[in-house]
Amino acid sequence: MSSSPSQPSQISDLRMAPLVQLRQEVSRLRDEEKLNRMEVEELSAMQAARQRNGLVGANKIETGPTPSSGSSQPLPPPPTTPNLPASPAAPATPTASSSDLNYLAPSPDLPNRPKVNLILYNKFEGFLDWWREKDFIQPARSMCSTECIVTKSRNEMSSADLILFHVKTHSKSDFPPRTGNVKWGYVSLEQPGYAPLLDDSGYTSKFDYSLTYDLDSSIPTITVSPHFTAQQYHDAKVLSFAEKDGFGEPNAIAAFVSNCRAAGAETRLAMMEELSKYMPVHSYGSCMNNKKEPHLSDVKAENKQRVLQRYKFYLSFENKIIKDYVSEKVFDGLLGGTLPVYRGAESIDKFMPSETTPAVVKMSDFGDDMKALSQHLLKLANDETEYNKYFQWKTEASQDRFQSVLDMTAYKYTSLCRICAKVLEDRGAS
Repeated sequence: MSSSPSQPSQISDLRMAPLVQLRQEVSRLRDEEKLNRMEVEELSAMQAARQRNGLVGANKIETGPTPSSGSSQPLPPPPTTPNLPASPAAPATPTASSSDLNYLAPSPDLPNRPKVNLILYNKFEGFLDWWREKDFIQPARSMCSTECIVTKSRNEMSSADLILFHVKTHSKSDFPPRTGNVKWGYVSLEQPGYAPLLDDSGYTSKFDYSLTYDLDSSIPTITVSPHFTAQQYHDAKVLSFAEKDGFGEPNAIAAFVSNCRAAGAETRLAMMEELSKYMPVHSYGSCMNNKKEPHLSDVKAENKQRVLQRYKFYLSFENKIIKDYVSEKVFDGLLGGTLPVYRGAESIDKFMPSETTPAVVKMSDFGDDMKALSQHLLKLANDETEYNKYFQWKTEASQDRFQSVLDMTAYKYTSLCRICAKVLEDRGAS
């Protein structure tokens, strides 16, 4: 699906656009006063940073001389010449795969679409802020295959198709009376450590729909960024083996960990400490911090990606191992052109660009043995051929399959489209 020519471009559609298009869009939208001052400043900063450093590159792995084992001399910094995708065209707007619900409208404001009424019963907070009119409620009504009407008004509950409850902020004593055929659904992107009611069967049994990270949910939903398409993951720049110098320690693994205590984080930190006995761990987060993050971009997210580009490995451990719970960490690694070392959901392959071509090193293959893991990583760090096998997905994997994973994001209005499409489908089947 492509947007109508009259539809204003959104900042989220431009974050990884080719530089030429980004520059043109910033200029055009500034002239048309369709971007506010903060958005212009952010996009302009992105434009300047990417012009200097070139975040997105051609879909290939650059090769170069392999650093000698144990070398303590830092390699020269990577080149700053932008390596942009060959085509200046903007990536196509994602479309659902044939196995997915048809939840996007073929054009904005399509007349005679069936109406589905959703009520957000309690506060949807943080990144799951479906209360935001501009980013969620308005586009859901005009851009979905249904006329997906979302309201916060409890006065309209009797005419609702589905009432949604955000588990993290909901009290199990606060339920409306059941009326007619109105369905209830609970929503949580958090694991039970942050949303304890998920483990309360007396609570969850009250609902008709579940919207969580669990792939067995009525509508599975994940926490991946909404700003990048599968094409952009495939095109994300991967530095050469030699250029991944770890800022002077080629065998180092990078870590960005800021949750030091809650929801099982202590286990992750203990594993990081154990791993550091066998190989360098560069910790840029607030937990076990031993490195100051270099300033490589004026945009925070891009700065992290540029730091990750310089490492062969990225520690992507979840706080706890929970069925199908996959946070943004592993996706950050893929986008940063490094090799994620993952500990978490056993189903991780289902979330990756390919289920057959490996894109991560899985901790489960080493039984949580940090010494065995380090031996494997150090072997890869000194074997360019074996290391690069983890990046073959960039040319072999199906982008359609991976796009269907990314489309499950909760952080875009399309998540509401998916909900309304599911409700309509079930309404027709009843």
